[in-house]
Amino acid sequence: MFPMTGQDLLRTARAMSAAEAERAFRFVDIDSPSDRLSRPALVACLTSEATKDDLPLLRIATRSETEWVQHKNDGCGDTLLACCWLLFKFGDVEDSVAIYEAKMCNFDAGCYIDSVFLVGAGLPETTAFAKAAGLTKLAEWIAPMNPDDVEYDAANWRDSTFFARRPPLNSSVEDLAAWIRGE
Repeated sequence: MFPMTGQDLLRTARAMSAAEAERAFRFVDIDSPSDRLSRPALVACLTSEATKDDLPLLRIATRSETEWVQHKNDGCGDTLLACCWLLFKFGDVEDSVAIYEAKMCNFDAGCYIDSVFLVGAGLPETTAFAKAAGLTKLAEWIAPMNPDDVEYDAANWRDSTFFARRPPLNSSVEDLAAWIRGE
């Protein structure tokens, strides 16, 4: 299984190859340890100290958490929100696709995941990317966004304390997973 503390989990995950991380954190089943414990605990850890080097792990977690939420077909949850928030904060325009897919995976996710997360690289940059990549639905979604509102909302989310009350990294993976799952 996985290490006992969040620090151990994060250290182990960072040492994995992309293929190993994909196997370890992918969506399997609603009740699998990966889906109920390991991936949520990893995301909880990343809300504390993610770096650009963690983007591959974060992308795997985001894809898998999106699948979990789709399969569950009920709600969104803070794990998926945290994944999208972190991708937004890093501001890679290509991650707008994963954030859009997460946002559109069900009604609740569509409401819960802020649209400003789609434009972490900037509204003009994301619009140009979406149009160039033929991502019509993404381009149409962000087209009516007001640049002043985007700038204000983005600044507030980048400085957000939404995830500040997380347990410390030396907490157990069980405690970290329970915290981000709101259990």
